[in-house]
Amino acid sequence: MDWILQVDNDEFLPDPTVLRSAMERAEALGVVGVELPMRVVFRRTRRHTFEIACADGSPHHEYPGPLVVRAGSRLVDARRADGSFLRLVVAGGDRSLQVNRPAGPGETREETLRPEQAVVHNSWGRSSEDIRRKVRSWGHANDTKQSRYFWTVWWPSPLIWWALRDFHPFARGLWPRLVRRSTDV
Repeated sequence: MDWILQVDNDEFLPDPTVLRSAMERAEALGVVGVELPMRVVFRRTRRHTFEIACADGSPHHEYPGPLVVRAGSRLVDARRADGSFLRLVVAGGDRSLQVNRPAGPGETREETLRPEQAVVHNSWGRSSEDIRRKVRSWGHANDTKQSRYFWTVWWPSPLIWWALRDFHPFARGLWPRLVRRSTDV
C-alpha cells in the first residue's frame, strides 16, 4: 500500500476526486502527507446546519493534519506526519490560523480547491447524547468546564447562534463565529 487514509468516523469528503488528484500531486512532489481543509459543523437541527465561520461570515477552514500519509511515515502530534507535506487550500480561504501565516518548513501550499470540496467534519454536529458523551470522555474533559459548555453554548446554539463569537471550548481565536445554513450540508 502506497498511501494510508486517515479519516475520522465523523468526517467525510464531498468530492473524492480531490483525493486522487492530491495524491498524484504529492507523488510528483515527493512529500509524505497531504492535508486538506476541513469545514466544521457545530450543530444540526431538522431545518438547519450551524457551521463555524470566519468573523465576517465567510467559510472557515481548519487544517488538523494530513488526510493521507505515505506508508511507513512517522506520525507526530496525533495525525500530523513527520516530514514534508502538501497543504491544499481553498482559493481565497486565507483566514484560518494555519494559512494566514507563511508556509512552514517542509510545507508546500497550493490554493486549488473550491469551498464545497473541503472535508466536512461533524465534530459537534451530532446528537445531544453523542455530544454529552464526547464532553465527558474526551482528552479535554478535565481541562475545562465541558458540561457547562454543553448547556450554555452547544445546547442553546440554534437560538443564540447569531451572538456566538470566539466560542471554541478551550482555544481562543479558533472559532470566530457561527453561521446558519440549510440542512443539506
